[in-house]
Amino acid sequence: MGDVTNAVEVVTRVHVARPRQAVWEVLADVQRQPEWMRDALSIEMLTEGPMRVGSKMKVPTQIGPFRTTDVMEVTVYDPPVRWTVVHRGAVTGEGTFTLTALGDSATDVEWRERLAAPLGALGRLGMTLFRPFLRRTFQADLDRFRALCES
Repeated sequence: MGDVTNAVEVVTRVHVARPRQAVWEVLADVQRQPEWMRDALSIEMLTEGPMRVGSKMKVPTQIGPFRTTDVMEVTVYDPPVRWTVVHRGAVTGEGTFTLTALGDSATDVEWRERLAAPLGALGRLGMTLFRPFLRRTFQADLDRFRALCES
């Protein structure tokens, strides 16, 4: 994942009034992610075939004034429960979506990111100071995701 000692963690959650399978179908449609994940400018699949462990994608990302291009690789793909990607780029890390069914008609979605910037302690300080902005950005993404799922 990169330098885990340099990583900061950002955790966001949302309650979706839809069954877990329906929520998973929206989450797993990666070509639609830029509709709700505003920081993902586009997604280019680098591997063919259905999404699975080993699938890779190229994702130009912009959060505030910072822009980078991530290459992400799926390391866990367990429909309709969990999906994990490893980020490789200027910022490295690991992101996991976990869907928890709440009965037959609702789902809790947790998005957990562990992200590390280059430059050792200076990078960690920068990520620590930037974490509240990341949390707001990711929570806004999840709020759009919920609206998309419930529409």
